Amino acid sequence: MKKNIFVVDDEPVNLYIIENILTEYNVKCFDSGKKMWNFLQDNTADLILLDIMMPEEDGYEIAQKLSKEDKFKDIPIIFLTAKDGGMSVK
Repeated sequence: MKKNIFVVDDEPVNLYIIENILTEYNVKCFDSGKKMWNFLQDNTADLILLDIMMPEEDGYEIAQKLSKEDKFKDIPIIFLTAKDGGMSVK
């Protein structure tokens, strides 16, 4: 059974690249934390790839919100950033 990976990034090109790299997983992409949060209410994630710098809520705010909910606090999160001109993992 394929694992579910949720990717949150406000840059469409980043979502496209990640989705095409992780083809052996069920990847669901979101352009905002709010959209991912709403989807997560009725779905499960095995991992969340989360952009740090986004306009509405940044990745840290979203991660903090997830950690406060018993239902979501154990989902692993990997932070992504393109701050230095290329995507990197934190």
